[in-house]
Amino acid sequence: MATKNTKKSKDLQYIDGKNEQLEKDKENLSRLEIALAVKEKRNPFQSDTSEDFENKLKQMTLIEMQSMAVACGVFPSGNKTTLKNKLIKKFKSKILLGGDKVMTTSRPIVDTSSFSEEQKKLFNID
Repeated sequence: MATKNTKKSKDLQYIDGKNEQLEKDKENLSRLEIALAVKEKRNPFQSDTSEDFENKLKQMTLIEMQSMAVACGVFPSGNKTTLKNKLIKKFKSKILLGGDKVMTTSRPIVDTSSFSEEQKKLFNID
């Protein structure tokens, strides 16, 4: 004999490791890029996330990978697997870890204790 469950089911929340806001932001960004007809990404890798980049590499031919390697500063030698690994390594060092940046926003560390008052005034140092 089956009994009815008279309690109303509540919305359950569980942890799945996904950031829902991030997923929504990605979808909104994709729609915005389509609406604005953005054809190129900001970097030579044409991607900002490692997942997106690896999916892009899976769909590329060797010749396409070689041209991307030249644009990214990677020597385009080897077979498809070797070149794919080189590009992933360069992507991680440049995009994800923030390496190889030409311009930095941080100020250089300088010992200003030996500066004269005139030098401090010149460099706007208090």
